[in-house]
Amino acid sequence: MIEEKDHSKKQTAEMDQSKQQTAEKDQSRQEELNEDSLESMLEEQSRSQVRSDYRRSLGNEYSRRYME
Repeated sequence: MIEEKDHSKKQTAEMDQSKQQTAEKDQSRQEELNEDSLESMLEEQSRSQVRSDYRRSLGNEYSRRYME
C-alpha cells in the first residue's frame, strides 16, 4: 500500500514536470511565430513602400518629361 502511494506520487511528479516542459516548449514556439510574423509583416510593408515610391517616381518622371 505504501509502495503504491509512493509510485503514484512519482507518476504525479513526472506528469507535472512533463506538463511544465510542454508549456515551456509551446511558449517558445509561440514567441518564434510572433517574431516570424512580425518580420514577414515588416518585409511586406517595406515591399509595398518600395512599389509605392517607384510608382510615384515614374509618375513624376512622366509629368516632368511630357507635361512641361
